[in-house]
Amino acid sequence: CPKEFVCNGVCFRWQILSVSLFWTGAVLCNMLHVVVSGMVFHVLIHGGEGLPLPSNPLVRSLRHAATTSLGSICYGSLFTAAIRTIRWE
Repeated sequence: CPKEFVCNGVCFRWQILSVSLFWTGAVLCNMLHVVVSGMVFHVLIHGGEGLPLPSNPLVRSLRHAATTSLGSICYGSLFTAAIRTIRWE
């Protein structure tokens, strides 16, 4: 952190804000990955055998990402955000 930002703990605030920014972006990106993975799963399992897709596979994948997998997504994204903040120049 530059020396002019050190007074009154401003540097610490910038670090917290940058971790928060990177964490939010990582959570959204990883939620998208989980939703797309769920859609691919539904298509490969049901579409390959000639069976009809279940109703609303996108909503089911989104619900799974926003409920069941949200804790794992947030926890993994926190580590990603911390590393990105450390490496950020």
